[in-house]
Amino acid sequence: RRNRTPLTDDFARQFGFALVATEEYTNDVAFEIERFAAYLMTQSNVIAAVEEGGESIESVRRWLVSELHPWFAHDSEQFEFGGPIWFLQREG
Repeated sequence: RRNRTPLTDDFARQFGFALVATEEYTNDVAFEIERFAAYLMTQSNVIAAVEEGGESIESVRRWLVSELHPWFAHDSEQFEFGGPIWFLQREG
């Protein structure tokens, strides 16, 4: 599971940095269904399932493509990605 705890100035200073600014970003990316499934297969939870032997990479790919169909009314769909950008400056 990803750590969604915001970066604080106090935490950054423990490593010799100062948090000087933050902002949010969004980025729209167009995917075809096979390309989006391939992207999702790079996620750590998918990799762990395959490496632990619970699933084959091909069965994961087939399942993803099957489950993604409701989100693909067209050959390509836009997906919005986003998150924080933390601007750090080395102290000293």
